[in-house]
Amino acid sequence: MDNNYPPLSEKVAKKLIADFKAGTSIFQKPVKEDGKAAFALPYNPATNKNYRGHVAIILMMQGREDARWMSFDKASYNKTPVRKEEKGTWINFYASSEIQPVLNDKGEKELKENGKPKTHMVKLDEPVLKEYALFNGEQLNILPEWKQVQEERNALQPLSPIERAQNIVDASKVALSENSNAVFYDRETDSIEVPDKDLFETPEKYYNAVLHEMTRWATQDGRLNEPMGAEAGSDNYFREELRTNIASLLIGTELNLGFEMSNEEELVSNWSAMLKEDPAELFKAASDAQIIADYVLAFEPKIELKQELPKAEPKRDKLSKGDVISYNDMEYKVLAESKKNELQVQESTGRKFKVGANDVLYNKLLDALNNPLEKTVAAAVEMEEPVLAEEENNAYTR
Repeated sequence: MDNNYPPLSEKVAKKLIADFKAGTSIFQKPVKEDGKAAFALPYNPATNKNYRGHVAIILMMQGREDARWMSFDKASYNKTPVRKEEKGTWINFYASSEIQPVLNDKGEKELKENGKPKTHMVKLDEPVLKEYALFNGEQLNILPEWKQVQEERNALQPLSPIERAQNIVDASKVALSENSNAVFYDRETDSIEVPDKDLFETPEKYYNAVLHEMTRWATQDGRLNEPMGAEAGSDNYFREELRTNIASLLIGTELNLGFEMSNEEELVSNWSAMLKEDPAELFKAASDAQIIADYVLAFEPKIELKQELPKAEPKRDKLSKGDVISYNDMEYKVLAESKKNELQVQESTGRKFKVGANDVLYNKLLDALNNPLEKTVAAAVEMEEPVLAEEENNAYTR
């Protein structure tokens, strides 16, 4: 990495400090006027998996309404290419594996039928830090409108945000004492002290408060490896607050419940000073926060979503004129059929040739035509698995 450029963590921390000063950070503007989350968790539309940890924080900080993000190559493969002159958002991650060319006994690269090198996933001896750019759905061509996609995704969830939050509280068996004048986690009794639900302005604010204290509860009594409990006002206290607030933001966004930060002025001031001194602290906190959020969200009972799978198309037994097939990073179009049972095919390179039903390529194209989703998902996992499987474990990084 070029030493003339600041590390990504420093650039992201600098932006967050500026957002704090302007009052527009993802912590200060996390809800819409209707009380719902101001944004959805960023995800990859090819795999339908969320980005996690500091990668999710970086993407949420961009202020995009669309939650879909893909790399340039993946967007092209998905036939939703990046628009001209669009700039990507840089993210980084520690990869424990990488795609490398397949070598033969002589150490030479093995080639596929289209002349490109064969590749495979190789586990690395030590994780390697990688950077690359992601592009938002607003920057891509031929992608369905986000509002429509968001409505369809929300329709798959039969429960309201309030019902989902209550299910988490019930399943966790966390002790709630609703006779308090304030909201806090009591380490001595391992319980959450909270005023009566009716005293809150809205049900959303009640559950925001309870779930936030659950992020502290999650680290106690051996639930996670390192308990929190630094003295109020200390440096470690503000580090812990950064972790619990990021975790609450992730939880509230996942449930579409929103998030409300208390003691905003004090926290923002101390976090700004902390990140100026150590910009990398934001990425460490986000990794820890993801672990905490995962622990709390895991209490949500698994339910069968109201998703109707598309009816399977009948399998084809031959190729026909007009077929367009994606195979091995190439697109093949069937131009014509001859009386000799041969097809005239054109590659995306422009090359034209004939292929018969007994040829190996014919059968591979037929298989790709009959199994397009399987091919697309497999390629997506191969290309972007490291981002989606960020190196995390059940221990904090402080």
